[in-house]
Formats: sequence, C-alpha cells, structure tokens
Amino acid sequence: MMNFLTSVKTFSTQLGLNGTIFPLHAEAPSVTVMSLATAPPSFPRRLQRSLSAALLLALIGMGGQAAASQQAQFDAIKRLGDLNGVALHCRALLETRRMKMALIRNLPQRRQLGELFDRQSHESFMAFIENKGRCPSMAELGAQVDTAIKQLERVYAK
Repeated sequence: MMNFLTSVKTFSTQLGLNGTIFPLHAEAPSVTVMSLATAPPSFPRRLQRSLSAALLLALIGMGGQAAASQQAQFDAIKRLGDLNGVALHCRALLETRRMKMALIRNLPQRRQLGELFDRQSHESFMAFIENKGRCPSMAELGAQVDTAIKQLERVYAK
C-alpha cells in the first residue's frame, strides 16, 4: 500500500499538483490525495476530473479491503474470547493461558482489542452458564483453541 501512496505523491508532484494529507479514519494510515484547487490553470479540467475519479475509486477499493481485513481480525479475537469463556467455566487454565499468550504475541498493543477479548469472554462465560452448556473434553477444547490461534496468527500476520 505504501508503494501505491508513494506513486500517487510522485505522480502528483510531476503534474505540478500539491499533495494534501488527511486521515480517512482515526485508526487508518494517512493517505496522499491530489488537490484540484492547486492545479495550474493550464492543466485541463477534464483531466483533473478523470484523475480525481480514478484516485477516488482506488482509495475506495483500498478502504473496502481494509474494512474486510479489520472485520476478520475482530472475528478472530471474538472467537478466542468465546473459547476463553468456555475454558474459564470448565477450569481449563492451560488453554486460557495459551490464548492470552497468543493475543500478546500477535496483537498490536491497543486497549480496545484487549477489551474486546475480555467482553467476549465474559459474554461467552455467562451464556455458557445460562444455557447449561457441557464442557468439551480437554482434547476437543485444545483443538478448537489451536484452530482459533492459527486464524488469529493468519489475520495478524506481520
């Protein structure tokens, strides 16, 4: 993604346009965008519009990919939270430790991500009690935790 942004900035500079930077989202990286207000008078208006449209479509495409990726990351954290609630109820402390270590190793240090895991663990724990769930065997729970950790590692690959 950085190569694309660098290319846009370089292209903008070659055309004599000044680039502007603004955040699309508080968590998202800044994006370089051509400013039409600073285009030289000799620059054709039709070309300005077509460049703007192409750039807008490219940015929208990148935003959609980022949103899908972020949703997959949240889903992986929630899945581990669900399993953690079950593991806590069933007193599988080794599995809870494994899940927490996987989160520490793979997640960026953001409070919101830890809170998401804790909230999901609590909801899972309470639902397990309300539904009078039966504890899975330690082997079955371990296999589910292995799968969830691999999914977490896949979506947070560095």
